Amino acid sequence: MSETFEVITKLFNNTRRQSKLQSGSSTDCNLRKESPCVKKERSKEMYDVPLPKEFEDIINSQLRNHVIVINLDWLSFFVKLQIAEPAIAGEVRELSETYVIESLGFGTPIYNHSWNIYCMGEKVGMLHTHSKNLTIVSVGFGKLEITNSLLYEDWYTVFAGMISALNIENVHGITRLDIAIDGTKHIFDFLNKFARQNPYEQVSIKKLGKAAFDAKRMDTETMTFHNFKVGSAHKQVVVYNKSRELEKSNKEYIRRNWIANEINPEEVWRTELRLDSQAIKGIEALEHPKTNEMLPGINIEMLQDKQYLFRIFKSYIRNFFEFVTTDKNINRNKSYFTKIDLFKNLQLKENLYKSAKRIVQRGVYKAKMSIHHTVQCVLLNFFERTEDVVAAFKHLNNTVQTYGLRRYYEKKIDNWIRTYISPFRSQEDITNLRLIAIPIDEYH
Repeated sequence: MSETFEVITKLFNNTRRQSKLQSGSSTDCNLRKESPCVKKERSKEMYDVPLPKEFEDIINSQLRNHVIVINLDWLSFFVKLQIAEPAIAGEVRELSETYVIESLGFGTPIYNHSWNIYCMGEKVGMLHTHSKNLTIVSVGFGKLEITNSLLYEDWYTVFAGMISALNIENVHGITRLDIAIDGTKHIFDFLNKFARQNPYEQVSIKKLGKAAFDAKRMDTETMTFHNFKVGSAHKQVVVYNKSRELEKSNKEYIRRNWIANEINPEEVWRTELRLDSQAIKGIEALEHPKTNEMLPGINIEMLQDKQYLFRIFKSYIRNFFEFVTTDKNINRNKSYFTKIDLFKNLQLKENLYKSAKRIVQRGVYKAKMSIHHTVQCVLLNFFERTEDVVAAFKHLNNTVQTYGLRRYYEKKIDNWIRTYISPFRSQEDITNLRLIAIPIDEYH
């Protein structure tokens, strides 16, 4: 049967070859062989169409050397390690003089157990172990995550310490990588114009690639969108107002990072690239920002380098989050038009915020409740003795400083005073309450 199939295949190929020769298509075959070269030569013939004025004004609105700052915002790894299951929920294990892990008593949809990792008493990561489904994750493998706050400081030293303390045998790869660029309001303005442009104009802006473009939450008064997303679950770029998001979260370390890099924290727009393990595997090599050497895949140690992060960002948005100016009079595919450089004249700042005293992240919600309750008791005159009032002030000051809640307190205190003020409360106490958020060493 197989011999018969081979004979038929040979006959079919010979018949096709003869028919091409008889029709004089041998020259066509030669042209087809040369077509890649011809195509490559044609691809150099790019069409440079001037930007429409409204888009050009947005791009030119960036001052020369406009400051942006780039950071990792999520980093997790697939690791191989041997660790015993926790005996009870909340079990604490001392790995070294510096590192401790604590069982949370629950897991994830994929892992049975989750652990907090502490370095010198501060939470620096999470570990997920003991797979629920061995067909998905084999025995002896888990996921290691670095906390968001650590990524805005010198994270690699602590990460190396975690690897050593946990006796991790191998880091098999990155499971998720988010790279955030802050200070990109011009991209937000550009995308709003892009989403609302007239598609019937002769000159228009087109997005390269087939990734979905999603504009979200339109403000009906200004007719502008608040958020944008390009891509799918494996790879996506999101653009949003990070300053507004920080009003809801307790991430003051990000605000301090902006200030350290001379970025006004009141209105900061973020452009964020999010990659999962499948997208990360798609890249073959990246150029070293200093030596120009080509490094295979993503080098974990090099993720400390801001220029390296910028190269990863630009590599992954190629033909995905890129735009061109097209002209309907030029009958060409959009890939033949010159790309719009959304990152020209940008100065990349590389300062890290290094806090002398780390801000506690655990228990922030309870800390806010405690502050609110204490202020309420002071204003309603629940404390009769002077010593109790002084102790309340000390408690407020310590809680605000420990949890980095100065902005939260300053925003709330005036409203609390109006709501709870007692006629018997002295003006001096009210003044002292307003000064609570100021660190002791700032008093004159």
